[in-house]
Amino acid sequence: MRHPGCVLDTRMQTKSPPPPGTPTKPTHRLLELDALRGLAAVAVMLFHYTYGYDRYIAARDDLPFHVLYGDRGVYLFFVLSGFVISWTLARTRHASDFSVGRFSRLYPAFWAAVPLTYFIVSASNLTQLQVSPRDALINLTMVPNMLGAASVDGAYWSLQVELCFYVAVLSLWLSGAWRRPLAVLATWLAVAAVWGLALHLNLLPEGRAGSLLTKLATAANLKFISLFGIGICFYLWRERGRSSPAIWTMLAACLALECLLKGWQECLITSGMAIGFYAVVNGWLPLLSARPLVFLGGLSYTFYLVHQNIGYVIIARCAAADLNVWAGIALAATASLLLATTISYGVERPAMSWIRTRYRNSKLFVTTETLLSAIAAAAATGDKPNPPSGTRTPAATGTSSTL
Repeated sequence: MRHPGCVLDTRMQTKSPPPPGTPTKPTHRLLELDALRGLAAVAVMLFHYTYGYDRYIAARDDLPFHVLYGDRGVYLFFVLSGFVISWTLARTRHASDFSVGRFSRLYPAFWAAVPLTYFIVSASNLTQLQVSPRDALINLTMVPNMLGAASVDGAYWSLQVELCFYVAVLSLWLSGAWRRPLAVLATWLAVAAVWGLALHLNLLPEGRAGSLLTKLATAANLKFISLFGIGICFYLWRERGRSSPAIWTMLAACLALECLLKGWQECLITSGMAIGFYAVVNGWLPLLSARPLVFLGGLSYTFYLVHQNIGYVIIARCAAADLNVWAGIALAATASLLLATTISYGVERPAMSWIRTRYRNSKLFVTTETLLSAIAAAAATGDKPNPPSGTRTPAATGTSSTL
């Protein structure tokens, strides 16, 4: 995807053939990335079922250890998103392609998981996990914390971060800035570094101004852009078929920002993730493409949605029945996997297919260039823009890899 210079024409520019010897762009799917998603989801689950349960639900004397850093699997999700969303945007022709693709990927499964989790938790004795019906409804937006509501499941906080990242990069693409992703990333990291220094030095103003700046920083993902940035750098590395001093510099800047915002220990963990990602991008970990790991990766999103609070309820019931602690964890993990499989095959995939098929055949969507042309014409004539309602997008005539 490239955003042209003229605002009246946002169609993808025709590229001339690359010179001989130029690395070709990879178009096949990296199965290892799916496996990484699955492993990250398992790490997060183990963290919640060990440390998370003991801290937030009830301490257990028969659990010999905690998986203390398993929650950093969420950080790996952010790195993966930086890579995958960069790949998606590079193959996006229209903003609606990206928007429909992300919506169909995230919301149907989420809308199934929220009420399921809400009713199971409401029927349990874990009152500390329960939320009001009003908050449960607000959760369906996927940004409940921004709207002042409590989350139905504590794991959902990362979805708000992902959604803010999608909105930000799509806005940058529409503005044309994403044609130079490294320059955009450098600016983004610089703003985040200034924000981090302001926090450390207590330079933020108090009152409404400080609250507004904090909300803007949250919307701009300043706390996590370094993680998304690592994924962006590795995408560019793989897309171009080679590294460059600019990519290495941005990777180093991402790790430096991690150290500034979260400390040297978090920087070490993130560096380990970066090294692992480097190995995947270079094809050094073919074992990750094993079918069971890829299958688990395909369920990683729905598994993440249902594992935490529902798992807590199951573990609490097992503890009340005096079952072994590992039996409770195993039952919770098994139930979460079964629920994830049911939602994935019963809701997520059928809904995704239906939404995208309807989108490709719909006359309700207008192309970006048509919309901008209508806006430009309206600005020139003083009339309100009214783009033709029957205009089809090119995606309506065939499949779209961006979805």
